[in-house]
Amino acid sequence: RAFVLADGDKIKQVFWNFCENAVKAMKGGGTLRVSLEMIGDDWQVSFADTGSGMSPQQREKIFEPFQSGFEGGTGLGLAIVYQIVQAHDGKVWARSHLGKGTTFVLRLRRQAADQAEIDRPDSVLATSVAAAGGGAHGQHSGL
Repeated sequence: RAFVLADGDKIKQVFWNFCENAVKAMKGGGTLRVSLEMIGDDWQVSFADTGSGMSPQQREKIFEPFQSGFEGGTGLGLAIVYQIVQAHDGKVWARSHLGKGTTFVLRLRRQAADQAEIDRPDSVLATSVAAAGGGAHGQHSGL
């Protein structure tokens, strides 16, 4: 298990947005791999798809409002993701190449399991995130 001090509903919204965008980018099918790793004092969660990818110009503006790369999209989803991650003192970025898929990376401060219950303010939930790679079967629990 990976513990972070976060609003579970907000982090679930971030995960949902990454997954929804991956599915849209893989119109003809593909693979979404969700992975979790410890990087120093942080947890890093990656969402890698085998979709159409983005150009450098698209990638540069991906977190700006109204920059949707999808037909009928509002371009607000990733702008909201960025705000949520910033509010949690985290980092988020995308790696992508046209025709080779996209990886969205989320990094949040790690919290020890024994501190998860002790340190949580009433307005913030200690959230447990468990992610496993494996095709389109990424998992997350406790959200």
